[in-house]
Amino acid sequence: MERRTIGGFIAVLRKANGMTQRELAEKLNVSDKAVSRWERDECAPDLTLIPVLAEIFGVASDELLRGEKSTAKQTEEAAAAKTQKQLDRLLEVNATKLKIRSIISSGIAAVGLIAAMICNSALLRSSLGFFVGCIFYLAAAICESCFAVAAFSAVKADDFDEEKLLNHKQKLWKIITAVEAVIVTLFTVTLPLMLGGVYVGIDEGDWLGYALVFLLILAVAAVFISWVVRVILARKGKIKLSENTVRKDTLKIKVSAITAGVMLLTMLCHAVLNSAFPVSAFAKGTVHETVEEFKEYIETPRPYSGYNYDIYEEAITQSLYEDEYAPDDNITDFEQEWQDILEDNKEVFRSPDGKEMFSYAHLNDSVVEIHWGESENGMPVTTYTFDELNQGRGYKNLFLHSGFVLLYIAEVVAGVVVYKKKR
Repeated sequence: MERRTIGGFIAVLRKANGMTQRELAEKLNVSDKAVSRWERDECAPDLTLIPVLAEIFGVASDELLRGEKSTAKQTEEAAAAKTQKQLDRLLEVNATKLKIRSIISSGIAAVGLIAAMICNSALLRSSLGFFVGCIFYLAAAICESCFAVAAFSAVKADDFDEEKLLNHKQKLWKIITAVEAVIVTLFTVTLPLMLGGVYVGIDEGDWLGYALVFLLILAVAAVFISWVVRVILARKGKIKLSENTVRKDTLKIKVSAITAGVMLLTMLCHAVLNSAFPVSAFAKGTVHETVEEFKEYIETPRPYSGYNYDIYEEAITQSLYEDEYAPDDNITDFEQEWQDILEDNKEVFRSPDGKEMFSYAHLNDSVVEIHWGESENGMPVTTYTFDELNQGRGYKNLFLHSGFVLLYIAEVVAGVVVYKKKR
């Protein structure tokens, strides 16, 4: 039908129904002059009369306003557009609902971290804190899994366009992956609590340090796994990626795997050298050439802290330690008391064949390590105090551990350079 104005369309419909202007006017409770002006397009019917006119002539209101009847194709397209709009709205509501529910899962996991912190800091039960946190993390993961099943079940493949459905599923996966990442991250942060004990807590500074190391390892592993998963899904047609992207991801996986393998070998060498060269190998120590020199040094009472006190045998009468080595006020024979202390703390050095060579009393508590010589009487012997070993530890960190850290960095940089050249 040729498109007309509203007035022209009313005139055509009136005549098609065999009605006069007066008869139509009576049905609408208006004058026939008003109908005449409509049909001459001098004015338009009041909007409240449009539904009534549409009912009288058996057409739709929008058809009346357009001035023509809709074809079957137009009707189908309008219905399809309306249906598609409703379906898009359904997908949007489904994604929003999953986001809101995911906040609940993340909240449960956050409560787990808070509970673990309370157990460690307030109750001094780091291991308990770890297991309490794990209970909350497990609950959060189960909740998110249930929410994910509900979200995917809410949409059916027969009702939606394949591409839109695929995009929607990817959107849902992003939400789920984000929540699972939160749960795994909090679990990783809680993991250092296992280094504590049942009846002790772990220092907050140590906890933070270990947590950062574990998070770094987790981040590297997560990135690597994401590349592998993306490539597998793309090759199976589950997600759409360009060939160039798949090729780059495949190259990333290969280079990362090789770099990780090289770093693992380096770590093995690091561990072997760390065991082969103890802290004492980097410490200066004090060498004693004779037994008498060693006994004089080891039998001089000194505190563990390693401070340089000038203390001789007569210092036995002083309260160097509150209870240890301090004699009773009633004791008058201090020489005998000293001999009794030597006897109570007696240790025996034996030759490789088990022969007793000499005895000594380890009263110098600042000495924490003794390295015997290869001779039959163990001379020369080297002693190491806490301060000497602490200084040696600093040298070991500087020369051995720092060197390997630089090597690890160099290997990572080499992997990045190889990737950029081959991509």
